[in-house]
Amino acid sequence: MKREARIRAESLAEIEVIEMEKRVASKESKKKMESIENEIYSLREIGRADARHYAVMKEIEAELAQLTPQYLKKLAIGAFTTNTKFYIGDAIPTFFSDSTEVKAVAGSKN
Repeated sequence: MKREARIRAESLAEIEVIEMEKRVASKESKKKMESIENEIYSLREIGRADARHYAVMKEIEAELAQLTPQYLKKLAIGAFTTNTKFYIGDAIPTFFSDSTEVKAVAGSKN
């Protein structure tokens, strides 16, 4: 009887050890999966950030390529035409332009 009880106790201890090993293995596999998922997420976010950076840099390059004196003059004339004011009276301003910008100079009364 003591022998049977000892055999049962040993078998229960062995079963407990096996179940504990299964739980540890399960936790370790979950930890590895989370680590892999975190790495994938990090790489994805880095890729997105790099793509945004590249797009912004290309946009800046394109804008800098446009900054020619002719383009600036076109922008100045466009801004001038959208902000046109009408003057009624003796002192109507005179307007002239040089090679880079449009200037308004108030005329004097004659």
